[in-house]
Amino acid sequence: MLGSRSNDQYRRLESYMPDEEEEIPPAHSFVHFADVDKRSSRSWNHVENLDDFFHRVYIYHQKNGFVCILAMEMFSLLQFVFIVCLSTLLIQCIDYPLLFHERLLSNTTRQVKLEDVFYPVDECMASTSTMMQVLLSLSLVFLLTRIVHAAINVLKFWEIHMFYIHALDIRGQLLSDLTWCDVLTKLRQVQSEHQMCIHKRDLTPLDVYSRILRFKNYEVAMLNKDVLPVKLYCCGSEFVFFSRALKLNLEFLLFWGPWAPFSNNWSLKEVYKRKAAREALAAELRHKFVLMGVLNLIFAPVILLYQILFSFFSYADLLKREPGSLGVRRWSLYARLYLRHYNELEHELTARLNRAYRPAQMYLNCFVSSLGAIVAENVMFLSGSICAVILVLTVIDEDTLETQHVLTILTLSGLLTAVCRGFLPEDNLIYCPELLLRAVLAHTHYMPAAWRDHAHTQAVRREFDQLFQLKAVHLLEELLSPIITPFVLIFLAPSKALEMIDFVRNFSVDVVGVGDVCSIALFDVSRHGNPDWRPPSAATDPTEATGEAGEKETRFTNLPSQAAQSEEGKVELSLLNFALTNPEWRPPAECSALLHSVRHSLPQACTVYDSLLASVSAGGSVLGQPSSLPPLLASASPIARGAAGGVRVTGRGVRRKAGPLSSSVISAAAHAPIAEEDEGHETLSGRVGVLRDLVADEMSSSVLAMHDNFHLRKEQSVHHLSSTAYNQVTCHEDAAQTEAAAALPPLHPVLPALPPAAFRPQPMHSDEEEEAADSRQALLPGGATASSGGSYKTTPR
Repeated sequence: MLGSRSNDQYRRLESYMPDEEEEIPPAHSFVHFADVDKRSSRSWNHVENLDDFFHRVYIYHQKNGFVCILAMEMFSLLQFVFIVCLSTLLIQCIDYPLLFHERLLSNTTRQVKLEDVFYPVDECMASTSTMMQVLLSLSLVFLLTRIVHAAINVLKFWEIHMFYIHALDIRGQLLSDLTWCDVLTKLRQVQSEHQMCIHKRDLTPLDVYSRILRFKNYEVAMLNKDVLPVKLYCCGSEFVFFSRALKLNLEFLLFWGPWAPFSNNWSLKEVYKRKAAREALAAELRHKFVLMGVLNLIFAPVILLYQILFSFFSYADLLKREPGSLGVRRWSLYARLYLRHYNELEHELTARLNRAYRPAQMYLNCFVSSLGAIVAENVMFLSGSICAVILVLTVIDEDTLETQHVLTILTLSGLLTAVCRGFLPEDNLIYCPELLLRAVLAHTHYMPAAWRDHAHTQAVRREFDQLFQLKAVHLLEELLSPIITPFVLIFLAPSKALEMIDFVRNFSVDVVGVGDVCSIALFDVSRHGNPDWRPPSAATDPTEATGEAGEKETRFTNLPSQAAQSEEGKVELSLLNFALTNPEWRPPAECSALLHSVRHSLPQACTVYDSLLASVSAGGSVLGQPSSLPPLLASASPIARGAAGGVRVTGRGVRRKAGPLSSSVISAAAHAPIAEEDEGHETLSGRVGVLRDLVADEMSSSVLAMHDNFHLRKEQSVHHLSSTAYNQVTCHEDAAQTEAAAALPPLHPVLPALPPAAFRPQPMHSDEEEEAADSRQALLPGGATASSGGSYKTTPR
């Protein structure tokens, strides 16, 4: 792992294997295969752009094969052509006065037909305005660009298709039966046979993830360190704005564009590695931000028009069938980046956020506006009454709908009723925001520290609403994006340019066999970890004194600097998540030490989660490893262990998009005894599904325990600082009073020293004893009397 060094210079991280060669980046970034095996018709040796190759292998699996990818590309092009053609037809080629019966057909009294409302083709083309011609020309250029891009994309995926067939031996319907963990295992086996990466003999799961998520890890780290310009301040309030357009512009400038700091997918430009060039590079990046903002502003009308048309065609039918669909909530783009772990693939993040969807929705349902509910109830009564009257009249005489504007009134009344229904509270709602927000945290794994014990406040609700936003708000944000994005790029992003340049230099390392990656994503707990997020060290026996890599576990002696620390326990929680989802990964020594601390210091973690969600009946620590069980099965709770030991379990089958799961766990579940009437494949699927769900539950329980440990340490730190400050102030006050008293002249003559007997209590007389007894009697609670033995006994009043 990385040593404890200063943050001002770019560094190179040597390989874990001392006999590996240094990586020489290729000259171009296209996927290329060199056929060096003459015995086979196709061989994959020295893939020049492994980032793109591994990313397409992952996308191929998630999109379910070549045919689905080809269909998606074709329909995407047809969708764009349809939107342009239909928009042109509606604007240029329809006789709206005749359609709306504002004029009649000449020399005839017959009914207007559909073909009568369309202008002839020559007349439609002749009436095209200059602005319309410019828009059509831009659309044609964009369409040709997309066709070329789609053709290149299809050709590359065809190469991946052949790789799946010949190298991975995955054909046809078998792809839908395999999880990504299975594909990753086969991919690592192909590396040992074909040497796709010639600079390393074996690929670890972290190597593959680092290449697939190289730029995504940078984005997550930049957001975690508050480097990305995603926060707007208006009217004294802070708002988060992170639309697709802004995300695309930032990625273009920082990662894959011609002006990006990276010369290719894996190598940082040399000039960005020198501290002396930071000011010049920051000034250049500011200029690029302004230029991109001006270009976005120029094309804003075209982009806005296309987004309006696309949104209208996408949601019009949905709103007609389900008017309340815009009231459904979704995780925002900002939330998907803020809540993402380092080295977490898209399907793993989606599965985690889907598990948090229901408690998040229940949490926001706790906040109901009383005034809004009263207004909505009465408006719904009025609109519902109008709908009822029109429906009754329609039943009496169906010609009622042919009356002008009656159908429009009926539609708007129904839409208004559906919208108002969303403002009404549920009848059986239970108000428990703290518990529900904790249930959300169990799956999202991240939450600002200021939210703790304040889940019932409107401030926390507003901040959480930016993470879990309404679909209508998301749609409005995307529609306003062509207007707001240029403003962000021109006025806000330039102020972050120097921080971005420093971040790329300070948090980049060159890993042999992988290239330049974000150092935080390597789980370097000694440099980027936060000591407050580390569990308290537990005593270990001699048999558990070695890490997963077979090395002596190291103690956390090097504390990271404040500037290098990751915020909100990002490194620790990401390490825990990656270790659970990839059990075959062998972490370095300090990572093993942290996992060892979690394993032995939080044994009660799962009981917190079990009592919270009641998802499992009982369980042990997330990483607990009893010696009587296999190491990978010992991390699961007793239900999972029972599945491996032969106890019947039930659950859903293996899903193609499910997260990684150790092959050892699958094998153990498969070899468990089953009933004769059960089919082995179905039982294995059910068991693996249960085991995977329990791994997620175990992760949730440890996350809650780590958050509790962090806040406990913070409270103890604050209490210690308060006590220290109070003691220091008291000492200073006592010293000041002593000095002041010494400076004053004595007011009375010094008394002679008294013997010790003078300070002994003198015996009291009988009257004094009675008065003291009465005073003690008055101080005793509830009429208690003092006994001779010093204890109290209660007497009835």
